[in-house]
Amino acid sequence: MRPQDKAWKDLLNQILEKRKDDITAIIAQYNMPSLANVKQTVKEKRVIYIVEDGNKVDDKTYVGWRLFNSTCFVCHGKDATGTDRAPNLLPRMAGMSERAFRKKLLSRYFAKVNLDDPNRRMAFLEQIAEKDAVEFKMPTWDDDPNIRPHISDLYAYLKARSDGALGAVRPQRLDK
Repeated sequence: MRPQDKAWKDLLNQILEKRKDDITAIIAQYNMPSLANVKQTVKEKRVIYIVEDGNKVDDKTYVGWRLFNSTCFVCHGKDATGTDRAPNLLPRMAGMSERAFRKKLLSRYFAKVNLDDPNRRMAFLEQIAEKDAVEFKMPTWDDDPNIRPHISDLYAYLKARSDGALGAVRPQRLDK
């Protein structure tokens, strides 16, 4: 906490302490509920995905898998492990929040192409020499009505893959 923030907090606490009786009277006068005895609750972490028996997933993760395999696999490969056109998504998902994922997915960005592999480098140079090189930029999905409503689903699938909870398999839906 910054020193100036602490000073403001201390000042506010002093004022509230001095006016405690007035505040209590106002609460009683207007029949407002008092939160004085309410216990703080621990915020539960939201479950991003459910994977059981290695390939049985919740509906959200399953929809994410279907979306990935109808759109994203073209560049990122069927298992999200990358191709010569787009990077491996699994290590990139490791520390990424859903909010950061959404931001990346809905805006255009450029990815670096790893040319350390001699075969990949040669294929890239051949494409350039033929002037048939593809652009290495992530398309923006902002206006796509099939993508935007399912970003959370896609995140769930890729997060399950990245965390190792779901392998490179065709998932099955969990029985309800």
